[in-house]
Amino acid sequence: MLESQEDVLQAAALASWLDRPSVSDVVVALPWLDTAERASSARAIRRLFNDCGCGVGSVAFVATVTAVVLPRVLSRAWSWPSLGTAVGAGIAAAVAGKLAGLAWSRWRLRTRLRRLAETRPAESAVPAAPAESAVPAAPVKPWGGLGEATGP
Repeated sequence: MLESQEDVLQAAALASWLDRPSVSDVVVALPWLDTAERASSARAIRRLFNDCGCGVGSVAFVATVTAVVLPRVLSRAWSWPSLGTAVGAGIAAAVAGKLAGLAWSRWRLRTRLRRLAETRPAESAVPAAPAESAVPAAPVKPWGGLGEATGP
């Protein structure tokens, strides 16, 4: 559960390259985020913690085998040894792709966690519990109301 800036920084420290823990559930309860951002961050953090790099590795394998075999098939110089070479090159590319995928997901995870920790407003800017009021507050328009028609 990520409830404070310290929790976020501790999670970032766990985001290792090869020994990243697997997580089944992530709860983001940072008070300075709205509900949608909490849910979005929790999904992204869980996905990035559990990313194994296999997607990038499999793309590297298929691309390499295709790049080695296809020209030989088109030039009619295909042979069983060339297929073995293609598979060997594909395995090497898959390992390199997996490591690259792990490094990329680690960078994205740490960046996401650091961004969450840095978006924390100053203590004086964090509003206290809202006082009961008979007048509802006007909705905040983060985009400044761009694109809306205004009139009398």
